[in-house]
Amino acid sequence: MKVSHLHSNHCASRRTHDLRHTCASLLHEQGADARMIMEVLGHSSIRVTMDIYTFVRLDSQRSAFDRVGDALRKDDDTKPGA
Repeated sequence: MKVSHLHSNHCASRRTHDLRHTCASLLHEQGADARMIMEVLGHSSIRVTMDIYTFVRLDSQRSAFDRVGDALRKDDDTKPGA
């Protein structure tokens, strides 16, 4: 087998992995539950799906912290004397 052919297959394999990672991450961001993502990817364990294939984007982190801040401000508004 030619080295160029092996390299080509490696690149195709890497691209497939990238697509799986992107798919899992986008499903996760859109609120899909872990079991559904696991089944879409064909994993036998949710841990593999969540640990390896998903990540939290920076804008999602900011949004989550904004919600925490909103909740804390809301709690502050309900205290006597506020």
